[in-house]
Amino acid sequence: MERFLSPIVKEIFPAGEMKVTPDFLLDPVKKVCPSSTNYRGNTELSFHDSRELSVMNLYAYHVVESTDSKGRTSRKEITDFYGQVFRMRFPRPFSGHIRIIPTEKTAILKREIQNYPGKQKNELKIDTEDIRHNEHYNIFCTDEFMARRFLNPTVLEWFDKNIAESRTAIYIEDSSMYISRYTGYQLFPVPKTVEAIDKLSMVEEYKKLRAEIDFIEGFTEIFT
Repeated sequence: MERFLSPIVKEIFPAGEMKVTPDFLLDPVKKVCPSSTNYRGNTELSFHDSRELSVMNLYAYHVVESTDSKGRTSRKEITDFYGQVFRMRFPRPFSGHIRIIPTEKTAILKREIQNYPGKQKNELKIDTEDIRHNEHYNIFCTDEFMARRFLNPTVLEWFDKNIAESRTAIYIEDSSMYISRYTGYQLFPVPKTVEAIDKLSMVEEYKKLRAEIDFIEGFTEIFT
């Protein structure tokens, strides 16, 4: 399948490389995804550019079991994440790590619903001065001074406009940055039948990918 997709991708991104099996490390991926038990990555696209940008599809899920009144057990697969994870080089040294994850509030009770991992060992949870920011996302870090230097007004404004609505999460550690986007679709889905190959529109896939890249570039421009 790589032989099928890679030549097509190179027509759009000459330096691009497509791989069906991604080589993303699982631990940082978990930092930007809701808590789950099963993580399935597929179709990694590496751009081989100055940012060392790569993107992969990710489907994360857990299984729940239930028993009916007759003692019959059924299993149901619950989707925790369905979208993309981006990996790139962070343009400046970062001491420790910072993790920014979206939150959701119920309209009536204003109760926080948080499926992303909470505060981890050695992490601090920090708030910003603007209560609106604190309602939209949680921020965890290991170096508060470095984190607050990173969270300048421009960065906070971008977070406020983008993270809550798009269910975007960000994790930065040392020189690496991971960004997850719960888009509800897969980029360049691997066709499994002749009919699926016929239906695969590279133009539409490019439009989706281009929109995601524009979103990522809108964020990384803050640091250039």
